[in-house]
Amino acid sequence: MAEEQIVSIIIPVYNVERVLKRCLDSIRTQTYKNIEVLLIDDGSIDKSGSICDSYVKQDNRFKVYHIVNSGVSNARNFGLDRFKGEYVTFIDSDDIVSPYLIEKLLSALIENKVTLATCHSLDYIDGEEIHIENINKYTKTVMNLNEYRFTSKTAHFVSWGVLYHRSIVEGLRFSLDLYVGEDTFFYAQALKRASRVVDIDIPLYYYILYENSLCHGNFNSRRYTEIISWERICELFKDYDKLCESCKTTLALRCFVKILEIWKNGNLEDKLYQDMVTTLKINQKYCGIRHLHDIKLSCKVKILSIAPSLYYKLYKHKHKEMKKKSACVITIYDPNPNYGNRLQNYAVEQTIKKLGFNVKTLAFEKSCLDWKFQIKYIIARLTNYHWSNKKVFGKYNMYKLKAFRHFNTKFLNPIHIMNLKKITKIKTNFFVVGSDQVWNPHFFKWGPLRKDLFLLTFADSRQKICFSPSFGIESLPYEWREYFKSNLSTIPHISVREETGTKIIKELTGQDATVLIDPTMMLTVDEWRKIAKKSKNVDYNKPYIFTYFLGNRSEQIQSDIKKYAREYGFKVYNLMDYTQPEIFASGPSEFIYFIEHASLVFTDSFHACVFSFLFNKPFLVYNRQSSDMANMMSRIETLLSKFHLERKYVNSGLTNDIMECNYAEGFRQLEIERKKVIEFLKMSMEIK
Repeated sequence: MAEEQIVSIIIPVYNVERVLKRCLDSIRTQTYKNIEVLLIDDGSIDKSGSICDSYVKQDNRFKVYHIVNSGVSNARNFGLDRFKGEYVTFIDSDDIVSPYLIEKLLSALIENKVTLATCHSLDYIDGEEIHIENINKYTKTVMNLNEYRFTSKTAHFVSWGVLYHRSIVEGLRFSLDLYVGEDTFFYAQALKRASRVVDIDIPLYYYILYENSLCHGNFNSRRYTEIISWERICELFKDYDKLCESCKTTLALRCFVKILEIWKNGNLEDKLYQDMVTTLKINQKYCGIRHLHDIKLSCKVKILSIAPSLYYKLYKHKHKEMKKKSACVITIYDPNPNYGNRLQNYAVEQTIKKLGFNVKTLAFEKSCLDWKFQIKYIIARLTNYHWSNKKVFGKYNMYKLKAFRHFNTKFLNPIHIMNLKKITKIKTNFFVVGSDQVWNPHFFKWGPLRKDLFLLTFADSRQKICFSPSFGIESLPYEWREYFKSNLSTIPHISVREETGTKIIKELTGQDATVLIDPTMMLTVDEWRKIAKKSKNVDYNKPYIFTYFLGNRSEQIQSDIKKYAREYGFKVYNLMDYTQPEIFASGPSEFIYFIEHASLVFTDSFHACVFSFLFNKPFLVYNRQSSDMANMMSRIETLLSKFHLERKYVNSGLTNDIMECNYAEGFRQLEIERKKVIEFLKMSMEIK
């Protein structure tokens, strides 16, 4: 394109010494060379004026005018009175432009025989690295005035990023009574004069957001002039039905945003607030789906315009939630039905929420109900062919898996991650590791991601929180000792679930770890009742024995169950028994309900003991008949000892009335342990 026509660039300058050179350098490097740059120094009291002088000396295309401070609109008007070019554009002195800005706008304007051309922009926060966009491919769109919509995502709103033909701006000036919205009103007037505009869909202008910007600071009476600007624009286009509707929609939305800012900052006169509420009510009919194409936003505007007090309450609640700190729970998110695992996960979330945090669990295990499993399940049901000896494809296993998935979705609703890259993008104040055997290295072989997640290798030290994690073993294998030592040393405060864990921590790091109770014990029975749920086809009105055994049942266990069932006339519900499908398919919520309403509980499970204690139920604990019996019984024995329940262990040798459940002494100790947990978490999370 021949560079025959002069393009004038008007730049108001005021106290921008830190960023001015960056702006002026982006103008000097324009690919279109025949430019005139008018620097209007609006009474700067820093070095901005002298910087302008230096550029005038270096480049004869630059001119500077030092005037008495009178505001950005007057500075632009000063430039409009003096520019020499056939075309003119505006650039703010704290922004940056692409080197192709003038070339592409002028080319689009001339080729399409219009007098107004616009481009897109990108917003950057001050300090962010700016990337000049590739402009190899772009689209030009020509619009007549009756086709223009301010509600369009590509609509232009401001005076910058626009190239004007001289004929469009002759006699047109920025309004001096508008402090915000003056450039929007100027552009709207130019748009009406031009009647046709060409838009190129590439970002050639880079708008920098500053904390102290008039447009982005706290709301005040000056910012109200943006509403006045849009009222004038509505009047300007009153004879253009669709365009005017888009103006009124935008006016209503600006009122909506300003009202939210007033509620947030509370610093606007009552009259102006009432004026905006009235304006919103008058124009809310233009905020339907047809105009906004956004159902949620449309509903919000309508609720605010019809019932501002109701919307205010909803807004305050949401704003309060957004101001909360956040925490992400990292635990064993077992894809298989594991009652203790899911319930302690829930308890961790609830305990931290009560400290004022928004909490989410990070799920990283593969779902048991993915499409591959579904196909295998169907084949198993049709052909009776199983892929393993665990009967996982049995009919009632599927029901149990669905019950657990329902619990996860309703009460945990986790964030699913598959790699460390995704977790590093999560914005949160803390990562809370625990509970369960998250520090048992034998589990790391199930997935390489575990060793980084469970030791929080990706997080900053101040983000790392422990909540009753467990090693689940008496001592660490030699090959894991150095890895644990280096990573545990970065955690400021360490808690564990059992005494053996304190010994491992002390040996590795020299740090004294705090022993905390299992998180399930942090919630009261009333809190657990909120998520408890009845199983279908179970008569809870008749007394029953509830049994939950993770290991095999010894002859003694089977004999005792039959004995006490006969003696007291109790029915027997076995949670792990396929022959009782309505019981077997229970989820975590049903598990709680079964224990709460049981007359007697038989178990080898730690968490069945916990809930029997919490709900004040008589129970008997047996040795688990499995390879990990020693680890499990150590944990259970610690629980029974701490809460004065040793008599409930059948091999304790102590006298025990089978139906006795006077746990008053244990409950007193429980209150002490709960306070200990809260004190530890507050210290770790720096909560006063």
